[in-house]
Amino acid sequence: MDRIVSVLITSYNFQVPWSLGQLFVQESIWENFVSRLRIRVGHLRVGDAFDHLADVGSPLTKEIIANLTVVTTLAQNNGLEVPLKKI
Repeated sequence: MDRIVSVLITSYNFQVPWSLGQLFVQESIWENFVSRLRIRVGHLRVGDAFDHLADVGSPLTKEIIANLTVVTTLAQNNGLEVPLKKI
């Protein structure tokens, strides 16, 4: 399970052409998966796009910001919790 979470974290990036757009998780492992994902996401370092110590940098284009806004709003409208960090 930890390997799956690691792959998800490294492949879910709107700034690269191979980013992950959707993820389907089997109900029987949902709670375990979400628990591990929350822990991993909680340890991500947010910083400047050119900071080599940051895991997540700022979006590079207005299009990326618009896409992030759309998917975040869609997720919230469908009842999903979207924890957002203040920078």
